[in-house]
Amino acid sequence: EQMDKANAARREKMAEKAVEREAEKAPIREAIVAVISDEPKTATTLIEEAGLEIKPQSIPSLLKGLVEAGTVVKTTVKIKGKSRPQVGYIKA
Repeated sequence: EQMDKANAARREKMAEKAVEREAEKAPIREAIVAVISDEPKTATTLIEEAGLEIKPQSIPSLLKGLVEAGTVVKTTVKIKGKSRPQVGYIKA
């Protein structure tokens, strides 16, 4: 019983933290979605156009839910001067 009580308390605390993290990410996600258009844009381009101070590596995690929902589509973009294609994002 004591272990179940501790597990329940831990679950509640983790749920509260998840809600807080989501509240922090929401304005950033909205700013990024606002600059996504029909033209594919890389994570770096999205950050520059939105005027944010985040790392490009955080873009996939911020947009994961939107990609799964079908609102945003991931595509490959060939960048001049780079040998490998980059991931771009466009509106669905």
